[in-house]
Amino acid sequence: MCQFISFFHNPKTGEIKVHDLNSHSNTSDALNLNLNYWREGHYLPNGKIIARVLSTDFQTEKQATFKIRENFPEFKDFFVWSLKQIGTEKQFSDSLDLSGLTNAEGLKPPQTVGGWLDLRDLTNAK
Repeated sequence: MCQFISFFHNPKTGEIKVHDLNSHSNTSDALNLNLNYWREGHYLPNGKIIARVLSTDFQTEKQATFKIRENFPEFKDFFVWSLKQIGTEKQFSDSLDLSGLTNAEGLKPPQTVGGWLDLRDLTNAK
């Protein structure tokens, strides 16, 4: 299992794709991504963004991360967008690893979660 939220990004276009928020391989298979162009990434509940790139890519990891943060300044923004992309705003069939998230203000989780929900670092649940 990958770190939550798993995504793919295209360093040349800046496009982001999500499908299975817990698995890169399930996402690449389901979306039939050409991995010559798409790179793995994670947006973690603690706000850290990992946007892997190759040395031959159009952008550096720092540039790719900056672009993602420009569009999604906080984890909650990316989380809500991701759920909408995969159509699970109301019901999420898998587990949600939100460990590392300390403030849930403005976060809109699904109404139901099919697996476990990890909120161990949450200190503000407004």
